[in-house]
Amino acid sequence: FFVDPSGLILTNAHVVNDSPDNLSIVLSDGKTLSARLLALAPGRDIAILQAGALRDWPALPFMAPASLGEGDSVFAIGNALGIGLSFTQGILSRLTQDKVNLWEDYLQIDAPISPGNSGGPLLDSSGRVVGMNTAIGGPGGKIGLAIKSESLQAALQEYKETGRLIDAKAGFEVFVAPSGDAFVASVDPKSGAESAGLKQGDRIILVDGKGWFFSSDPSIAANGIYRGFTRKKPGDRTSLNIERSRKVTLYIPERILGFIPSEAAVEAFLSQD
Repeated sequence: FFVDPSGLILTNAHVVNDSPDNLSIVLSDGKTLSARLLALAPGRDIAILQAGALRDWPALPFMAPASLGEGDSVFAIGNALGIGLSFTQGILSRLTQDKVNLWEDYLQIDAPISPGNSGGPLLDSSGRVVGMNTAIGGPGGKIGLAIKSESLQAALQEYKETGRLIDAKAGFEVFVAPSGDAFVASVDPKSGAESAGLKQGDRIILVDGKGWFFSSDPSIAANGIYRGFTRKKPGDRTSLNIERSRKVTLYIPERILGFIPSEAAVEAFLSQD
């Protein structure tokens, strides 16, 4: 969907991953335009495109996040199942759904969406962008998930200021015990985590001074740790308080790839004295 009169378009990264060099746009009136990929952030599942034809495009406005509430009506637009433009209505079920993805907290909606809705806008009753339809879950796909408008706006601003989108890289993997305690499973060689002194087996107490991620559910606990890096950019810093009773400051130089600890990393942690 168009978000700038110059022809900037937002969609999901997973929509364009298969053919980033051969993109086209089919408009609602059936016209087809060439498109160019400007920026891609797989960790955030956001892509920015440029429409091939220069003109004053009817861009959608964003709404102020604070004006959105659970129970409000929302409207999803997309190409559901690839069979044509669709428009569905529902309510905002949850303002924050952070149990399904390590990197992003979504809006949860009950408006019916299907494969093909990805990258389409989620609108309020005034036609303002609330979010971007991204995923479905639950039996029969009855739960819809959308990236929040503030995340989309932040990505657009980042692109306009820097000319690119970059996901930061934490430089370490996490193993979460059934108790909810989180440990460093492995540290990437030559990463900011290694140079800061983080070591395999360190128990993570706080991320940027917050300990709110602890949970008996390992996926929720890991989510909280990784969330400390979700909004980071290369060059940003974050701090970890670890069980060795000293604070470690990490420099983040590269990219986040949305990892989950590998079996090898978990086994290496478990075999450590």
